[in-house]
Amino acid sequence: MELFEKCLILNQENTSTEIRLLEHNLHTAKFSNESLNSNLKVGQKIKIKFITRKQIQAPCAIVAHCRVIATQEECFYITFSNNLEMILKSKIIEKRLIPEKEEQIYLAGSHPSFISAPICFTLIDVTKTSFLLEIKQGQKLFYIPGVELNLKLCIPRQRHISISGIIHDVFRSDDKIIIELIVKDLKKKPLDQIGLYLLQNLENFDFNKLTRHHLPIPKLKGKLHCAAVSTKDEYDKILELRRDAYTRKKGSTINPKNDLESFKDKYDLCAYNSIIKLGDMAIGTGRSVFNYGNYEQSEIMSLGFKPPDFILKGKFIEGSRFATHQNFRGSDLFYLLISFTFRSASITGHKYLLADCEDKLLPFYKKLGAKVFKEKIIHPWENISLNIVYFDVHKILKQAKLASKIPIISRKFKNLATDIIESGHDPVIDLKKHL
Repeated sequence: MELFEKCLILNQENTSTEIRLLEHNLHTAKFSNESLNSNLKVGQKIKIKFITRKQIQAPCAIVAHCRVIATQEECFYITFSNNLEMILKSKIIEKRLIPEKEEQIYLAGSHPSFISAPICFTLIDVTKTSFLLEIKQGQKLFYIPGVELNLKLCIPRQRHISISGIIHDVFRSDDKIIIELIVKDLKKKPLDQIGLYLLQNLENFDFNKLTRHHLPIPKLKGKLHCAAVSTKDEYDKILELRRDAYTRKKGSTINPKNDLESFKDKYDLCAYNSIIKLGDMAIGTGRSVFNYGNYEQSEIMSLGFKPPDFILKGKFIEGSRFATHQNFRGSDLFYLLISFTFRSASITGHKYLLADCEDKLLPFYKKLGAKVFKEKIIHPWENISLNIVYFDVHKILKQAKLASKIPIISRKFKNLATDIIESGHDPVIDLKKHL
C-alpha cells in the first residue's frame, strides 16, 4: 500500500499545487511536473507537504524541506534535507512504544566528547537493528552520525543492560532531537525484557503490537506459574480477569463498573479455580467444575443440556470462565489453561471434559481435539448462543503436540477430589491445609 495520500508543493505566495509522486526512497523522490506552471531549476530549494493515507496507524501531514537535483521534460527529482523516515517517526507520536504520561524506558550514559556530562534518552521505538531515541534540545551536546555511544538500558524495576551503538541519523525540531542508534549485536535478551515490561505495565498494550515494534514474542515458558487459586488475593485477581474479559468483549452489555461479587457464582464452590501468574501479575484463569453427576453441581446441566450416557458413565468435569489478561490475548496462554484442566480431570479420575464456546472459537477447539454436540445453550451473563464440546481427556494427553505446553500438576491434587471438592468448599483452596 502506498504510504502517501497526496503531495503538495508549497509556493511563496502561501498557495499550494498538488503534484504526483512517481517513486521515492528515504532520501530522494521523483515527481511528475505536469501540474506545474513554471519550470524548476537544479539546486532550487522547495517545500513539499506529504499527506499520509488514512489507513496509516497515525495519519498526518509532513512538510519536508527539499532541493531539486535533476529535471526532465515530464518529471523532476528532489532530495530531502532530512531523512524522510526520521521525519515520519518524529511526527507519528502514536507510534511511541510507551505513552509520554507513563513510566518510561531510558538509556543513560556519557557523551564520548564530554565525559563529565551525563546524557539520558527516552526509548520511543525499536527497529530490527536500532533504537529510536528522544532527547530534549536543552542538553547542548553534539549528536552527529558516526558518533559511538555506550549506554545503559534502564527498564523500571529490572537490572540495567549495557548497550553500545553508533548514531546513524539525527532529526532536530524546535523542542527535541530524535536519534536513530544502530545497536551493535542487538541481542534478543534486552528486547525480551522490553516486551515483558510493556505487557506487565501498560494498559491496552495488545500482545500483537510487539511484532509491529520489531520486538520478539517473549518466551513465557519458565516464567509462568499455573496452579489452583490458594489465597483470597488470587481469587480477587481472577475475578478481575473475568470482569475484564466479559466487559471488553465486542458488543458486551455488561457494565465494567460492576462489583467483583457479581462475577462469582455457586460453581466456584465445587471447582478448581486456576490462575496463571507472571511474577505477581495474574494473566490467565479458568476453572474445572466437578459435578460428580450431581445436577446441582453441574453448570452445563443447569442450563438445560443433558449429556449422553457415555459421558455420564465415563465421568466428566466442566471447563469454564476461561479468561486472559488483555495484553496477552493472542498468546498461547489458553493452552496452559486448558491443559491444566485436562490434568485436573485425569488425575481425579474423569474421562471427559465438557466446555462451551462461541462459533468463532469452534475451529480452534476442534483443532485441539474437541467433538461438538448438536445442542446449544444460552450464556447466563451474555445471553448469547454457545456450542457444547467435549474432549476425551486420556486421548488428548497422549497427543505430542500439547506435551510441551502442559504444566506439571502434583499428584497430591488427587486427594483434593474427595477431601474438599465432593462436599463443596470455599473458592480459595488452602493447599497447605489439605495436602
